[in-house]
Amino acid sequence: MSSLSIVSVAPETRSTHAGLCYFALMRGRFLGVALFTLSSLASAYDENHVFITNRGGNNVLELDENLTYVKSWFDGAALSVPNGMAFDPLDRLYLADTGNDRIVVFDDKGAVVTTWSTKTLLAPQVESLNFNAAGRLFASANPGNGTVASWKNDGSDQKVFVSDSSYLSLGNVNFSMGGNVLLADFSGSRGVRELNPTTGALITEFGQGTSKHEDMVVDADDNVFVSAFTQNKILKFDATRKQVGTYSPPGLVQPTGIVLTAGCKLLVASFGTHEIFELDYDGTFIKKFTVPGLSLPESLVIAKLSVAGSISLGKAVPDCEGPDGGSGGASGGAERRRLHAG
Repeated sequence: MSSLSIVSVAPETRSTHAGLCYFALMRGRFLGVALFTLSSLASAYDENHVFITNRGGNNVLELDENLTYVKSWFDGAALSVPNGMAFDPLDRLYLADTGNDRIVVFDDKGAVVTTWSTKTLLAPQVESLNFNAAGRLFASANPGNGTVASWKNDGSDQKVFVSDSSYLSLGNVNFSMGGNVLLADFSGSRGVRELNPTTGALITEFGQGTSKHEDMVVDADDNVFVSAFTQNKILKFDATRKQVGTYSPPGLVQPTGIVLTAGCKLLVASFGTHEIFELDYDGTFIKKFTVPGLSLPESLVIAKLSVAGSISLGKAVPDCEGPDGGSGGASGGAERRRLHAG
């Protein structure tokens, strides 16, 4: 009889294509290799996976691209009221640890790389994080002291972008496709302000008087979707900053985090009901769902998906208008962005 032996070799790296290699040996002769992909060996922060800051659990929850729960992260990191998040091209996750007045950086295995305090500068509390196209990390604060600041990705080279009492109680900091700074206002008395990225000068303000504004997401055509926290709605503004849409999904209460998926679906955190809502790009309600352990969801971020005006993370900023909807690109929005930029 022939003798067949199977030898398994664990993979050296953790990636979405990782698996176990099986070498078939018959009487000492090498016959071949088979590679079996195992999802349990997928890399951390997999492409298109959604991450949610879980304020009630002081951790971060992960969903796969089908919006199925995967796992919780950073349970032992002593986080307090985690909020804004941003990825860099090295698969590091930057987290606003709001209750501890600090920014924490985690590697792709969930280990802490570095931290730095924001207490003195933002006094308190750090709210939102986003990288600009040059790789500087911007942070807003709520209530704060009216300061918006930025750093290099290691926390060095601290710079003040704006510092004025009119910038108290901010929501998120984002960027237009042309690189202008967008600041949501959570005081309820101001709109979303668009600022020159070099001087901090006001270019325009939009959405005044509609709501406290929490989070924003910007698509490739420079449309801005804003979570209207006290209005329980999502507001859409076009590249000229004219309001062109109001989305009122049934049951949405105090919307916070909002992202646009690569497939042009809007995901919205419902802070008041501890749920996640999925909408079509045009605002049509698809579904709402709970996530194990989720309580008081704050920010959302998608791994390896670029966001407007920021560093490239792989997939392009979603383009959901025009003939190439969903494939990335400008789709006619480039000229509007050029005219609107300061």
